[in-house]
Amino acid sequence: LLNNGDFNTSTCGGNAFGAGCVANWAASDGTPTLAGYPLNPYAWMWSYNGNGEAISANFNFVAGTTYNISFRIKTDDKNTGCKIVAQYAKVNLVATNTPGNVTSNPGAVGEIIFQDGFPPYLNTWTTVTVSYLATVNSNFLWIFPFMQQSDNTCQAELSVDDICIEEAVVISEIGAYCCEGENLVTNGNFEYGNTGFLSAYTNSAATYPGEYDVVSSASAFGATVMDH
Repeated sequence: LLNNGDFNTSTCGGNAFGAGCVANWAASDGTPTLAGYPLNPYAWMWSYNGNGEAISANFNFVAGTTYNISFRIKTDDKNTGCKIVAQYAKVNLVATNTPGNVTSNPGAVGEIIFQDGFPPYLNTWTTVTVSYLATVNSNFLWIFPFMQQSDNTCQAELSVDDICIEEAVVISEIGAYCCEGENLVTNGNFEYGNTGFLSAYTNSAATYPGEYDVVSSASAFGATVMDH
């Protein structure tokens, strides 16, 4: 669902995000780099001393929708082996309406999709898959590294590529228990109550959701059984 999640639709490298060369993407802080252009482009950003670089993409996250999001990342410490990157640097993917400068508190301006330290991805491209349930509507995907500390020798460096966003297939347990997979018949187990048909019965907390019983008394359904 994300347009140009692999950065292949780009017309220049280097300061491409700031120059408007990367379709659907923009720089939201600093001068992030489109490295590997044109053969294998990927985004590259740095952070130290509370400063850094960030990118954002147009994407409409809809409240109440669950998304499966996958991406590849690689982290580095400017090849210095300094300890503060391993201890303090963070990778951030955020759903927001206001992408901007890098921050230690992205949750204050959006919903955190993914946040983790640098060590698991150090100098190795790693595929990450996460599930994200949007609770508010957001218009942007915002990505950046962040490190508040600095020892004047190293910086936190983040590479990211192949970002894919899909809507998760949510299968109702009530609606699917008659099938091994997804039930393609809408309301086939009456899991949505009196929807798509007419009935004198009404759903009640006194009965199991989605279950209609043939009994001699229908008081639990708010109806009266007549001889007919």
